[in-house]
Order: sequence, then C-alpha cells, then structure tokens
Amino acid sequence: MDEFLPKVDGAGKNYSISCAAGHHIYEGRWLADPEYLNDYGAFWFGGGGDPKSYSFWVADAVWQRYRVTGDRRR
Repeated sequence: MDEFLPKVDGAGKNYSISCAAGHHIYEGRWLADPEYLNDYGAFWFGGGGDPKSYSFWVADAVWQRYRVTGDRRR
C-alpha cells in the first residue's frame, strides 16, 4: 500500500505518508490474507515509517482490525 509512485516532497521512506494509513488499515481489515496488513503494520511500527509526521488515527484502526480478525499478535 502506498500513496505515491513518483517522488513527492514531504513523503517518507518508500514515498509514504502516514495520514492515510488509518484508512488503509480500516479497509484492509477485511482482506482474507492477513499478511498484507501485517507487513504494513511492521513498516509503520517497526522503524520503516514515521507515524508521527501527520495526524494519525491508527490506534482506532488497529483496534477495529482486531475486532474483525481476533488476532492479538498483530
């Protein structure tokens, strides 16, 4: 999941911006294969992304994902 393909000023690693990540997690919670969001979460919270660069409602999005999947590990 990415916002930009070409270089964009103000974007982070891999041209990422955190402002849409909550939306990506909300929509991705319904995917049958959890690895997409597992990798996405690892990017944002494992040192790849900068989740504090914009307003970021990710806590609620991750909670809503847990409510769908029941997986507490991710």
